[in-house]
Amino acid sequence: MDSTRPDFLVVPGRVKGDIERVFPGVRVITDHDADYRYRAMIAKHRVAARLFDMVAGIDYCHGFKGSVVDKRRAAYYFDVWDSMYLMQEELSR
Repeated sequence: MDSTRPDFLVVPGRVKGDIERVFPGVRVITDHDADYRYRAMIAKHRVAARLFDMVAGIDYCHGFKGSVVDKRRAAYYFDVWDSMYLMQEELSR
């Protein structure tokens, strides 16, 4: 995958189907030996437009936890939250 094109970004993913869910129609490369198993080269303008739409759709009235549709992911998301909270506390001393 050529990551030297300045008008494109390498979009990584860990779970099969996540990249395609956010960017339908993109070509995803699978590499079982890579840190991120799934990757796609996507034009920066497309990534920016999609991120804008996603940010514009954030609804804090219902909170993040309630927005997690796939409940199998909830424990992993909490682990990330917990790790980042611990880092905040450690590095704030």
